[in-house]
Amino acid sequence: MGRESLIQLVLDYLRTVTQLSDAQLRGYLGDWELVPFIVNNKIAGAVARKGTEVHFVLKKEARALALQKNRIVQFLHRLLEQDGYLTTRIMQGDIEATRFVERLGFGFTWTDGSFNYYMLDAPAYAAR
Repeated sequence: MGRESLIQLVLDYLRTVTQLSDAQLRGYLGDWELVPFIVNNKIAGAVARKGTEVHFVLKKEARALALQKNRIVQFLHRLLEQDGYLTTRIMQGDIEATRFVERLGFGFTWTDGSFNYYMLDAPAYAAR
């Protein structure tokens, strides 16, 4: 799956949570690394990564398999080995995303009124 296919996957999700145009969203994604998230040799979603900040976007038809905790934890483990810690942010009020990142071990760090920010560090991850 090439970058354009991954961008389309991310855009499909972002259209459901923002009023920004596709052109604005594409501009925003320009400096993000998009990594395919593979389950059973098929693309189940994408991980948008910029430095230590990560975000998961999962295909609806692959959610059940992709959401199995060990698959995502294995992926996070590889990123933690590289960076030592990971961060993410979630729009305030997004209960599903909050539960998802907290289940993976991300801890709340702060809020700016629009987003809640979370961090997962290697020592906390190893203790799980």
